[in-house]
Amino acid sequence: MNRGLALGFCALALIGATAGQPARAAAGRIALDMRPASRLQNGQVEAVLSVTHRGNEPARAWHVEAMLPDRAVSSAVHDTLQPDATSTVRIPMGNAPDPAGLHTLVFKM
Repeated sequence: MNRGLALGFCALALIGATAGQPARAAAGRIALDMRPASRLQNGQVEAVLSVTHRGNEPARAWHVEAMLPDRAVSSAVHDTLQPDATSTVRIPMGNAPDPAGLHTLVFKM
């Protein structure tokens, strides 16, 4: 039997053995609900983000970055966030932006 024909039979045998079988993989899921807020007190801005983990695998080595138009500040790195756990991160942003008014505060995880 030639080599090409033998390889063809092997390929058909593999396809036939797996036909109709769903692909299976053990995979975790990380799903985060985030509730952002900001506080202005005595001219100082504080960015607040509450994070709830709705997945089934711990989230590891995570941090939050808060950004105003003129600056970005990161939180410390947190080790883990277990499934169904909530963590609130508070980031001091310093003085309120100038001029006074409405400013966009962006969170990045």
